[in-house]
Amino acid sequence: MKRPNQYPNVPFAAFVDTVGPSISAPFLNPTQEGLADLIGMTFGRSATYVADEFTTLVYHTTAREKFETWIAVNANSTWRVPTALGQHGVLGVFAVAAGAMQHLLQDAQYWIGTLNFTVSLRVAIDARAELDILANLGWFGGLRDTAPSDVLFVAGNDSLNWHTQIGALLTDTGVPIVDGRFYDLQIARENGTAYAYIDGALVVTQVYGDNLTQANRQLGITSPAATINKGYAMDYHRLFIQR
Repeated sequence: MKRPNQYPNVPFAAFVDTVGPSISAPFLNPTQEGLADLIGMTFGRSATYVADEFTTLVYHTTAREKFETWIAVNANSTWRVPTALGQHGVLGVFAVAAGAMQHLLQDAQYWIGTLNFTVSLRVAIDARAELDILANLGWFGGLRDTAPSDVLFVAGNDSLNWHTQIGALLTDTGVPIVDGRFYDLQIARENGTAYAYIDGALVVTQVYGDNLTQANRQLGITSPAATINKGYAMDYHRLFIQR
C-alpha cells in the first residue's frame, strides 16, 4: 500500500496471499492508489479536498456552505427543491426583482502553485440570453487568481455554447447551453496541461502551467436585465489539490 503523504506513489505490482487468486496490478494499483489518496485527503497530507453539496436547509446571513456572499445586487441565494434523480441539495441564485442583478460567492484562498488540481461543478443556467456577455463573465464558476490565471467555465448572452477561461485564453467548447439543464463541468490540471470536460467528454486541452498563489473558488452571475427569480442553480462545487 502506498503512503498517503507520498506523491507520486509507486504501488506494489501485485499482491499474493494464500486465500483466493492473486490480485493483478491492473486492478490493485488504481484501487490502492484511490484508497490511499482518500486517506491522505482526510489527513490533509497528500491532498486537500474541499466539497460543497449545498445540503444546508437554513443558511447563515452571508454563508452558503463554505462560500461567502461578496456581492448581492438585486440578487439572493437559497436552497432549491431538487427536480431530478441524483440531485442532492441544490443552491439557487436568483434576481429579487426584474432588472439588473449581480451576485458573487467565493471562499478562502489556496496557494496551489504549479501543482495538479481538479475543480468540478454541476450547474444549470436558468436563462442564458439574460446573462451579460462572455467578456464580462455573464456566468462563471471555478477558480480565480490574480489575472490572467483563471480556471473557469463561462456562459454569456453572445454565445450559445459553454466556454472555458483558462489563463488568458477564452475557448468555445462547442457544447450548447440548454436553459434549466444541469451540466457536469470539470477542469483538471495534470503536469502542466489543463483538460476540460463537460458531462464526462473532453472538450478542451490546453497548456497551463500558471503559478497559482491566491486562487479561490468563485461562482458569479451578472445580468443587465434579469427576470425575477431567475439566475442559476448549483448542485455541487468540489476542489482537489495535490500537496
